[in-house]
Parts: sequence; structure tokens; C-alpha cells
Amino acid sequence: MANLFAKAGINPEISIKANGLSELLGLVGSGVGVSVAPADLSQLPHSGVVFVKMKKPQLTLLFSAAWRKSEKSEVVEALIAIMKSV
Repeated sequence: MANLFAKAGINPEISIKANGLSELLGLVGSGVGVSVAPADLSQLPHSGVVFVKMKKPQLTLLFSAAWRKSEKSEVVEALIAIMKSV
């Protein structure tokens, strides 16, 4: 996020951080501030929240996966194989 703001020439003052997406929607909806959020969050409408799609700059995030070390399921193994191939 810091790189995204730097590219836009913005130095935001961050006074509160949400611990999750539901909390983020609640904070924005209650008027605490604004947020940059993943586009798919707009599928979870919340009272008092307006979503605006950003055109530029776009931000690409890298993802990872986590699972229990003792997990031996075929589904987990298939997910790992797919993630390694992308």
C-alpha cells in the first residue's frame, strides 16, 4: 500500500487500522475514514459504504497459502500443486 500511495504522490495519515475486512467496512460505514480495499469486497455491501473502482494505479498482490503441517488431504495437495504452477 505504501508503494501505491507513493506512486500517486500521497502521504496518508493513518490513525487506525482494521483487523479484518468486516471491521474495515464497519469503520468506513461509521464515518471513521476511507480505505483502499480489494475489488471483490464491493460484493459485501455495508450500510453507508460506497465503492469506487480505481483505474490507476493498479496494484497486484502476491498470495500465499497456509495449512496445518499434519494435513494430508488430497484437496490440500491439489491446491499446493495449482499454486506452485501459477
